[in-house]
Amino acid sequence: MASDPNTITSTLSRMERVGLIGAREPHERGGERTAVKLLPEGRAQLREGRRLALELQNEILGGFLPSGGESFLLEPRGDPLQSCATRTRSHPPENGGAEPP
Repeated sequence: MASDPNTITSTLSRMERVGLIGAREPHERGGERTAVKLLPEGRAQLREGRRLALELQNEILGGFLPSGGESFLLEPRGDPLQSCATRTRSHPPENGGAEPP
C-alpha cells in the first residue's frame, strides 16, 4: 500500500500534538525513515479503533463468516487482503461463486 509522505507527515504531526505519539526520531536503519513510539493514550486509541473495526467487520460480514464467526480481516499483525484471500480459498461459496438470485 502506498501513502503520500506529506499525508503521513501531517497525520503524525497531529498525532504528536494531541499526545498519541512521542517525538519522532531518525530510524536505526537510516535513510529517510523515522521512528515513532505510541504513548499510552495512543495505545488506548489503537485498542478502541481495533475494537470498533472488529465490531463493524462482524456486523457487515457476520453472515459470510464460517460457523464460529471468527475474525479474519483484522488478524493481529496480519495482511487483511491475504487473510481474506486465504479464507476465500479455504471456504468457497456454497453456490460455486455464482451471483445470488
